[in-house]
Amino acid sequence: EGDFEIHEGSYFPEFSGKHIISPFKIPEHWPRYLGYDWGFRSPFAACWGAVSSGKDDKGHEVPFPKDSIIIYRELWGKMVDNVSQANQIAAASGREQPICVADGSIFDNQGGPSIGEQLNTVLARHGHPIFKRADKDRLSGWAQIRQRLVGIRQTVGQTIEAKPLLYVFATCPYLIETLPALSIDKRNPEDADSTGDDHMLDALR
Repeated sequence: EGDFEIHEGSYFPEFSGKHIISPFKIPEHWPRYLGYDWGFRSPFAACWGAVSSGKDDKGHEVPFPKDSIIIYRELWGKMVDNVSQANQIAAASGREQPICVADGSIFDNQGGPSIGEQLNTVLARHGHPIFKRADKDRLSGWAQIRQRLVGIRQTVGQTIEAKPLLYVFATCPYLIETLPALSIDKRNPEDADSTGDDHMLDALR
């Protein structure tokens, strides 16, 4: 087919260069979200996404369809303690007030303050929104990412083009590298292989 971006065995073969965009100033009125996947010896990962209204702050149309998501920032690290992770997240957000979601397992209490409680204590001290439990349904989450990569068909002039509903700033290399590299779980072809580097993908989901 002449497509040199196809990745053999990729769970998301739909991902290509058209999903990677140059950074721009996110309009103030676009809702912002933060997805987080905890890790210590394996990487922790956080990604920030904004939901397009289809227009900028002056009411002019933008090239990203209404309700599409633009991933505009990422953060990751290994061997970083919980307090430092929370401090880094708050510093990266600055004055933004994103809706924050994380894997619900960080709220499991096993005799002391949970990981979620440790993180939220620090975030609250910064005036940053705290984490809430995310929907952990893997298959429906992966399906939504796939549908957003495929996008919607729009008429542009006299041609019909597929417009993605998910875009990634070129300044998010970890997500750009690991999204096409995520492979299919051979034991369950409907799911992604969780033994691979799926940390930023879990944050995205």
